[in-house]
Amino acid sequence: MLKIAVAGAGHGGLTAAIRLAQKGYDVTVIEAQKKEALGHDWHDSMLPEAFDFCDIPRPENAFTPYIKAQHRNPGKDVVLKTDPAPSDTVFYIDRKTLIRHLVDHAASAGVKFRFETEITGPVINGGKVAGLFVKKEKQFGACKADLVIDAAGMHSPVRRNLPEASGILREIAPQDTYFVYRAYYNAVDGIRPDHPYNIIFFHTGLPGLDWLIDRNGTPDILVGGIGADIREKIAPAVEDIRAQWTWVGENVVRGGGGVKNIPLRRTLPLIVADGYAAVGDSAAMTEPMNGSGITLSMKAGRILADVIVNAGEKAPRTERLWRYQYVYQKALGEKYLTDDIIRGMLSMLTPDDMDYLFRNGVLTAKEMLKDPSPVTAAYFLQKLALFGRPSLLRPVAVTVRRLAHMKEVCASMPEMYDRDAVRSWAEQYEAL
Repeated sequence: MLKIAVAGAGHGGLTAAIRLAQKGYDVTVIEAQKKEALGHDWHDSMLPEAFDFCDIPRPENAFTPYIKAQHRNPGKDVVLKTDPAPSDTVFYIDRKTLIRHLVDHAASAGVKFRFETEITGPVINGGKVAGLFVKKEKQFGACKADLVIDAAGMHSPVRRNLPEASGILREIAPQDTYFVYRAYYNAVDGIRPDHPYNIIFFHTGLPGLDWLIDRNGTPDILVGGIGADIREKIAPAVEDIRAQWTWVGENVVRGGGGVKNIPLRRTLPLIVADGYAAVGDSAAMTEPMNGSGITLSMKAGRILADVIVNAGEKAPRTERLWRYQYVYQKALGEKYLTDDIIRGMLSMLTPDDMDYLFRNGVLTAKEMLKDPSPVTAAYFLQKLALFGRPSLLRPVAVTVRRLAHMKEVCASMPEMYDRDAVRSWAEQYEAL
């Protein structure tokens, strides 16, 4: 059987590892952190049916209902109210509980783990990825493998050090990065929010959103911005939230710990190469309007594992691994291209533009209730066309052009791997 090295204990990598180990493959997960440190110290949304898709038992008593948010403009003088009734499909899960569940299930399937082992880059042999260079306690070594599954995150040292000839995008640009701070604060006596989930757009002055969630009496605060570091904006944003919702205390009881980076864009144009396949944040598999990536990553991991199993003992070359990217893109990735284009348009706006959209009824609760994206392209652009605000003309024109080209790009994705055809398609896809 092929020897598989999984770089990082990410959701998609662990999901693939479980399936492959169950099928008899020699699978090793190499992770820089201690086992106990895995997982962000907060809750995130996902579709529990992802476990069913991946043939992994659902963790018991791990889910809490997801509630749709009500939204405020940057000036906070317009509130788009929504029904706080919980969703019957989307749920929150504790990220640490989730990772622990996947790691334990992987171990029971026969996956081997090397924790506290830093990955410094890929082993390259004849242009093919042939393993991982690793470091533990100042000792350097190499873990040879027939295939490397890259689940090492947005700043993966594997992807960032691939040969340029692979064609894989090695760096995710700042304008496609969501910089976020998130922490749970103590609660004090005071006025509780009239809605358990409140979002403020462009609260830091940057494109993006901040939120306050009443999580069982514990204030959950996120401060975020697209395209630039937000460290100097965190304290003022938190204080502004505390001034409006006086039940939020001063002390962090969970989370915090600095600014995290989340890829906020469509999946990368190429995610496979000879001996290499990326999954999860390493491949930018997140929903572009909200950064959620658990469901996409897990499903991608299962798709990847099935492609490997179906190929049998054949060498994991690009032309065989391309099937993974094609199936993922058609089943999941294409659904979020419109969201990514709209996200790109919003990133071109200013706080004043957002205030205008709220105050003039261009953005209403109707758009915010759309699932999974808070806006739909045709409806939103039709409404924008009714207004003559000059600063909106270029973003709208760019968005219309990209949306018109999107269907053509989707239709032209090669089903079978041909290097020139795939590279040509990838250039068109990235140009969206």
